[in-house]
Amino acid sequence: MIANNNEKTEFRIRTEFVFRGDFMIKATSRQEAYALVEKYAAMTMKGGIEFDPASDLYKEDGGVDWEFESHAEKRITHT
Repeated sequence: MIANNNEKTEFRIRTEFVFRGDFMIKATSRQEAYALVEKYAAMTMKGGIEFDPASDLYKEDGGVDWEFESHAEKRITHT
C-alpha cells in the first residue's frame, strides 16, 4: 500500500510587521519627548496609529503630528 503524503499539517510561523516613522512632539527635552511617546503612542491593526487623547500634550497642542510609512517591513522568524 502506498502512503498518502498529501496530508497537510498546521504550522505556526512567527511574523513581525514593522512600521517606521516619526512623532513630532513639543517637549522641554529629548528625554521628555521619548517618555511622552513611550507613554501615549500606540498602534492597533484596526485603529491605526494613535496618540492617547487623554494626555496633557494632546489637550494642550490640539493633537500630535506623525509621519509613518504606509507599508510595513515583514520579518519572519525561522525557528
